[in-house]
Amino acid sequence: MRRLRSRTSLVRWIAALLLTAFLNGCIVRHWSAQPVEPTRFSSNDPPHEVRVFLTSGDVLYLIRPFIQDDSLIWSPVESGGAAERQGVPLAQVAKVEVRKVDVALTAAVIAVPLTFIVLLWVAAEDACLAACVSGGVPGP
Repeated sequence: MRRLRSRTSLVRWIAALLLTAFLNGCIVRHWSAQPVEPTRFSSNDPPHEVRVFLTSGDVLYLIRPFIQDDSLIWSPVESGGAAERQGVPLAQVAKVEVRKVDVALTAAVIAVPLTFIVLLWVAAEDACLAACVSGGVPGP
């Protein structure tokens, strides 16, 4: 592994690692209404996060529900999917929304600050290089 030449380099690498670690928090998600169709809620590839509005006025937040026969089926989150399944008849489902990632907005939220940071980093490197070349900072 390459040795870090100065404390500034170490701080920059730590900052870059922290920025990368927190990028997951920048993902923009939104709820999108979906028709309740077996093709959209198959047991092979169900949507991950789903908000179900029942005709009774109740709202359910579900993970990976799927349609089987005439019911919307899911496993409780606490059980890790291994316990008994729960379900609700499709006739009691008023509306279903699926949580999706907004790719364009997420890219913008990540790209704009990242570009600013890179430009500052390059400007700092150029300033340091110019000072070193002009003799402002003594060499090793």
